[in-house]
Amino acid sequence: MQSNIISGNTSFQFVSSASTKSYLRLDSDFTADDELINELIYAVQRFIESYCEISLSEKLLEVRYQKNQIYRIPYRPVQNIVEVATWLNGVKTVLDTTQYEITGGEKGKTLKLKYPYLFSELVIVYSVGYTSTAQIPSNLRIAGLRLIADLYQNRENSVEIEKIKVSFDSIKLLNQEKYVAWF
Repeated sequence: MQSNIISGNTSFQFVSSASTKSYLRLDSDFTADDELINELIYAVQRFIESYCEISLSEKLLEVRYQKNQIYRIPYRPVQNIVEVATWLNGVKTVLDTTQYEITGGEKGKTLKLKYPYLFSELVIVYSVGYTSTAQIPSNLRIAGLRLIADLYQNRENSVEIEKIKVSFDSIKLLNQEKYVAWF
């Protein structure tokens, strides 16, 4: 399985700079570390997305599978399946919704073909992610703020990553949303 981002909102922050500064107990008029705080927000956002297989911002993704794989749709929440297509000898065949079904819940979805098809590659294009910060589960926002605080407080040691202690509570909160495959 190979996934690619086709398009996405690159300016979206899962927590605002103002709420992060408040969590860090920094005065709102303190601006010396604004650039660092924004970089930490984006770094933690990317970490959460990768660790939990979740998209905190809206994206359009393309996932490619070889034949006979489990067609698990990575990243959640899935908003819309735009296209499902098969490829054989350079010829693309777009499937309609009667030819496949999407199963699963909010923790993960899979695609199941209703009929046997001859193809070398299956491609799913879908939209994913939250449309506003209010939709993001609070445990992800809190875990993110804790991770940002850990990184901010240990910024002098950031070159020596093994010295940074990430709170166990942050990981416990993230694990509540982490995708775990049972097959």
